[in-house]
This record gives sequence, structure tokens and C-alpha cells, in this order.
Amino acid sequence: MQLAQLTVVPPFKNEPEKVVVGLHPPLISDELFSAVQQVLTGKKRNMKFHTDKSDLYPLKGFLKCPIHGRSLSAYGSKGGSGNIYHYYVCTYPGSRCTRYPIDWTHDFIISILEKIKLSVQVIRGKQKIFDILMTQESSLRVKSISNTEQELIKLRHQLTHLRDEFLKRNLNGDTYQELRTEVESTIYHTELNLRDMVDEQNPINKFLFEDIPTLEHIVEFYKKGSGVMKRRILSCIFSEKIYFNEVKDATIIYTKPIEVILQIFNELQYSKNKKQVNYDLFSQLAPPAGLEPATL
Repeated sequence: MQLAQLTVVPPFKNEPEKVVVGLHPPLISDELFSAVQQVLTGKKRNMKFHTDKSDLYPLKGFLKCPIHGRSLSAYGSKGGSGNIYHYYVCTYPGSRCTRYPIDWTHDFIISILEKIKLSVQVIRGKQKIFDILMTQESSLRVKSISNTEQELIKLRHQLTHLRDEFLKRNLNGDTYQELRTEVESTIYHTELNLRDMVDEQNPINKFLFEDIPTLEHIVEFYKKGSGVMKRRILSCIFSEKIYFNEVKDATIIYTKPIEVILQIFNELQYSKNKKQVNYDLFSQLAPPAGLEPATL
């Protein structure tokens, strides 16, 4: 309950000290003021004005209400037996949306991480397939670099030819300058492209030797991690908030690296030729920020 704000007016001239009702709204509630006074006078200890509940509710911010679209909050409710039961809930005013017990919800997330772990283990067991893919990629990479180098040679010859034609007066100054600018621009962008190809890291190599070893232990990392660490891990797994339908089936959108891993797993498990993996999948891979071993 919020009471009126009382203000002490000190004595002035012939007027005694008195207490009046303040005109401004109170900054804090009377309950909070009273609680603070109990702490200051030693009548109450260990009062926590703000606590980090990420250890208890690590999924806050990763779930949303399927009806109202807002992020689910979390709280504890005391049951008839006196036990406290914790839920992820929608806080839309007046709503009666489904409450999700934290134990059930946390177990669901663990099952997702277990699925990723299994996918990684299956992929790790198919090393020969990836050796073939890496050989193919290396061959294509060398060929692409060679073609780009040949293209640069032709462009530079073209630039030399334009200069010779201008010196022979077969091109006027404006035409020569226009053509020269166009060819030099093409050379510049081709050189950048060549540099990127030379410096580019093999996506399969990074996938096998950096991302996969980390994800193989994702469940252990998650279970042992603090609430803050759990949230960092989840942000690398899910690209959007999860929501459940009426029968608690989840709609999940993964980050691109995780999506690719699950696609590769499906190809290895369900394709007729289990000795092949579509190399185009690896072209979709981007560095999965935060999944490096040093981070986790």
C-alpha cells in the first residue's frame, strides 16, 4: 500500500516544528522505507535489493509467448504444501497463458544440446568423408586462384594495349581516360578477390578442428556453467526466441553453424549414399561467435 508522503518542517521564528503531507509523489514505497530502516537499525540482515537470478532462470530472454510475442519472465510460486514452484511465464496484463515449469523447460533445452552433441559425434565418426571433401575443396581452390591470376594478366595486358593505342593516337584523351578508369577498377577488385581467396580459411578445416571439438562437449559445458555462461552458450545456439504451441511442441530457429551441423547429420543418417555430404553446406558456415574453446 502506498501512503501519503509526510514531510518534517523545522521550526521557523515563532512557528514550532510540524509534520505536513508532502505535495510531491513519494520516491519509494512505505514498505521499502520500513524495510531499509530495519536493516539500518540491525533488526533485519542480509537484505538483497537486487539479485542476479540467471543461475535459477538462465532461459529468461530465450523464450517467448506464442500468443503475445513478448519474452517470458520467471518467478516462484508457493504451493499448498509450502513448497516453491518456479515457472517461465507470460506477463501480459490479464493474460492466462501457459506457465512452463523450469524443470521441464530446462530438461527440454538439455535434450536440444544432446541432439547437437549426437550430431557432432556422428560427424566426427565420418572423418574419411571430410578428408575427401577437403581434397576436393583444395583442388577447386587452387584452380580458382589460378583462373583469377590469369584474369589479372589479361586485364593488365588490356591496360597496356589501351596506353599503346592512345600513344598511337587511335584513342582520344577522353575515351582513353574512361576506358583506363574502367579497367583499373576491374583490376583493383580482382586483386582484392584474389587476396581473399588466398587468405580464406578452409571452411571444412575450421569446422572439423575448431567448431566440432567444442560442440562435442556442449552438454558438459552447459551443465557446469554459471547462469551467465549458459546464456552465452544459448546465444550461440539459437538465433531467435523459442516458443511452444498448445501441445508444447517447440518452434526453434538455430544459428547458421548449428543449422548446418544438423543438416549434415541428417544427410549422413538418412541419405541413401551415406558416404557423401553436400559440400555446398560448408559454404554456408560462418564463424559461430562465442563457440571457440577459449570462450567456453
